Amino acid sequence: MQIREIDEDVTYPQEPSLTLVRSEPTHAPEAQAPLPVVGYREWRLDTDEHGAPILRSVTTGTGWPYTEPLQAICRREHTWAWKGDAHVHRVPDAACECGVHASSHPFFERKPGDDDDRVVGVVVGLGRHEVDLEGWRAQRARVWALVDPEGRPEVARAAARYGARVLDAMPKAFDVTRALARER
Repeated sequence: MQIREIDEDVTYPQEPSLTLVRSEPTHAPEAQAPLPVVGYREWRLDTDEHGAPILRSVTTGTGWPYTEPLQAICRREHTWAWKGDAHVHRVPDAACECGVHASSHPFFERKPGDDDDRVVGVVVGLGRHEVDLEGWRAQRARVWALVDPEGRPEVARAAARYGARVLDAMPKAFDVTRALARER
């Protein structure tokens, strides 16, 4: 058995004196990649130019693609270039806030004045990721499930378009991870 440093595509929070390593047999071609990280998001349920449902980020308005995972980019290099702080780095980067964000807590507080077009759900983060106590930022993410206790038809249409499930209650991350492992 060979011990090697953890894959550079995945970063984990660590204390300065802690070194994370992963061991794996060098002769195991059937070994699978680690499971993706599980998180929770809130979107605005909108329609595209053809009237089809689309999920949009509540904070940026970015429309999530339904045919492939959302690929994160760093906007800092474009928006801060005038300050001379333009630099290119891998997404996400520990020194930046870039990446697809997800919460590790499945609770989203509705505030007075919030639109009724909000929908919450479960996402899986793929590729490189940065994890902290509040959640994670990933290189890519895809919608795994939408939660809709009211049974709204527009949520069911959106879930079908994204290849996601419709759940009537928010699942625990452990249950999602277990389901992802069974899907492999």
